[in-house]
Amino acid sequence: MLKSFFRKSVRLFYKDILEEWRRPWDLMVSFLFGATIITSLAISVGPQFGNPEFVTAVFWTIVYLASFIAVARSFDKEYERNTIYLLFMSMEYDELFFGKLLYNLTVLYALITLLYPITLFFFQEFIDFWFFIILALLVPLGITPILTLIAALTVHARHKTAILPIVAIPILLPLQIVTFKLSLTLDFSSKWDMIILLVFYDLVAIFSSVSLYSFIFAEK
Repeated sequence: MLKSFFRKSVRLFYKDILEEWRRPWDLMVSFLFGATIITSLAISVGPQFGNPEFVTAVFWTIVYLASFIAVARSFDKEYERNTIYLLFMSMEYDELFFGKLLYNLTVLYALITLLYPITLFFFQEFIDFWFFIILALLVPLGITPILTLIAALTVHARHKTAILPIVAIPILLPLQIVTFKLSLTLDFSSKWDMIILLVFYDLVAIFSSVSLYSFIFAEK
């Protein structure tokens, strides 16, 4: 049963990746959004933006905001083409959600990978590289499940583009605070309690999102 779960989810993930590869609109729009803000701030703020604390805070804020754009249309495309009903008939709700979760997670990892060198291009003083790798791996695991769930629940909302960040920001605020504090430390060994908290948040976000999606749509 577990093997079938992952097989179907990976097939959906593979389908979405192929579509994004052929028409990478979601990733490109998110990337251009983040790159434009970084470039604009670098030009307008000037030397003040070289402060590592300021750079780190702005970078992760941009990642959070750009992730709203990247994830928002993950379910829209299926409803627009009426393929969502075929997916409902061919796989379980948790399999569908997990496949979308894998896709959104990959897009967010790609987004961070693209934005990081642009930030380094403008500002040499930034978070230590290995600290960044750890955060870049853990932070999307907390962001993506929450945004994927909200995107799925608001897919029929009239003002879903505005609703997504309004609902998501308060939920993601603890994760954002922990991210900022970890980004500003030079001694990671003294922050293991916050790293554990970040991992715990990620696990809760993943399992609760998958469970809630299955429960809510099973009742419809």
